[in-house]
Amino acid sequence: MTSVQTEQIRLFAKAPKTIVIGHISSFAVLLYLATKSSALPSGLLIAWAILELVLTPGLLLYMKIWAKDLPEEIPQQARWIGFLNALVCLVGTSWGMMLYLSLATDDPASFAMQMAIAAGSTAASVKSLGLFRWTFICYGIPYLGLLSLKLILLGGDFVALAVLVLIFLLMMLLLAKDVLASFMDYVAIKNENLDLIAQLQNANAQARLANREKTRLLASASHDLRQPVHAMGLHLETLSDSTLPERAQKTVSHLRQSIRNLSNMFTSLLDVSLLETGNFTVQTQAIDLAAFLKNIAEEFKPLADICEATIHIECAPYWIESDPVLLRRIVQNLLSNALKYGGKGTVTLEVTQTPNTLSLHVKDQGSGIAPKERTQIFEEFKRAATTTDTAQTEDSIGLGLAIVKKLCTPLHLDLDLHSSPNGSTFTISGLKVGHAAKPATSPEIASNNSLNGLHILIVDDDPDSLRASETLLAHWGARVSYAQSLYEIKPSDAPDLVLSDFSLGNGVTAFDVQEEINRHSPHSIPFIVLSGETDPKIIDEILTRGLLLIPKPVQPARLRAAIESQLARIRH
Repeated sequence: MTSVQTEQIRLFAKAPKTIVIGHISSFAVLLYLATKSSALPSGLLIAWAILELVLTPGLLLYMKIWAKDLPEEIPQQARWIGFLNALVCLVGTSWGMMLYLSLATDDPASFAMQMAIAAGSTAASVKSLGLFRWTFICYGIPYLGLLSLKLILLGGDFVALAVLVLIFLLMMLLLAKDVLASFMDYVAIKNENLDLIAQLQNANAQARLANREKTRLLASASHDLRQPVHAMGLHLETLSDSTLPERAQKTVSHLRQSIRNLSNMFTSLLDVSLLETGNFTVQTQAIDLAAFLKNIAEEFKPLADICEATIHIECAPYWIESDPVLLRRIVQNLLSNALKYGGKGTVTLEVTQTPNTLSLHVKDQGSGIAPKERTQIFEEFKRAATTTDTAQTEDSIGLGLAIVKKLCTPLHLDLDLHSSPNGSTFTISGLKVGHAAKPATSPEIASNNSLNGLHILIVDDDPDSLRASETLLAHWGARVSYAQSLYEIKPSDAPDLVLSDFSLGNGVTAFDVQEEINRHSPHSIPFIVLSGETDPKIIDEILTRGLLLIPKPVQPARLRAAIESQLARIRH
């Protein structure tokens, strides 16, 4: 909020230098005309020249400098305005006296110039001096008042001219009043805008705070919430191969699907929170695109079977440069969306090439997306209307396409949608063509290796997760030992593979476990970290150390594939 006086003084301080130039120019003309009158002594002219050429410009400059450093205190500002009123009163009086003494009525040309300067300088001063309530009055009345008095004393037709001068003065006073009124309106509007800006900034600050609190809540709660989901999924897997009545088998199947949906929801919510905060890094590497898509298709085969759909891949042996983790999330979400909403039929992953880039098309054979929904489906918690049974029964919170759209930005990819009654096609374009490289071992490429007799050490401070992992691995035929802390690890354990949570309490992490295991082992032992950790710095360090990270909650099939891929890498 700003006061009227503060704004008045600020504007005066910003007054252009042309005001001083105009003052000096007008003074020079009036001085020249005054020297032509023999009635004025030279001493008076010299004194007036010093006043208007040196003193007045100097005082105006001082006023501008003073105004810039003037504190926003009413007494100080009132003092400044009082000084300004005295200065302009002095200027108006001196100019009025000079016209009174030197008015050249016998020289039409000089007389016309004197009257023009009087009118022009008065009108020009309205803009700067009219901002103040009394300042223009202090200037205009002495100036034109003395001129009118001189004309009245001359008598005759000059009296009518004096009346016109007074009318002109009245018009300038009214104009100055309008200038002040407009200025007051400007200050009022400015204060309203400042108030609105303050309210908006406060609302934005509250929104940012709420968003930070939401993200903090998700981050802090995700680990604790995902632990029981992770444990439930592992426990449930041990029932899948058991001899159960048909009704019980159906119940197990429904439970497995519910846990899978819950796991997907956790992942989607955490993806959104990370994208909103920018709490992630893009790590580009060479990717065998055909193998990459085949791997994802294998992952989604169970969902495709449920949806009574097939996944078809059309991809030449291309290599691309991208972040495999972020790109995988994009393709996973698009493929999941196509299977759930595309109806029964074929979902095609097709790759086409432009001169410098590749485009990935995810096509379904559904009934299409209504035009009015083609924009809103990319918003958070929005889903397209659908009539497919799978989509209706499949739990979803409408974040998949929103995540795809957000992920495309850091990867510099474009997302397009084409939809018709014969199906929808989502296109990811801008994939950078890369060069073949030795592909990194994928944690999701399963093999036929058996876990029978394999010694696996589980390190987890959560008892439920520990028991679930132990039960499932034993069900798969592995020999299991476990520890809830670093100090329970026995040097004689000599495991073939380690599964460890990242945070183990009291500042102990999987890094400490790895160092302890390596200290007692003559060779490198495969190490898998199961964690809900989302801090990009920690994730980077995990990957830098060569550890395989699988986020919780993990699906049992993915866990087994990861174990077998780690063993296959060691064996080869």
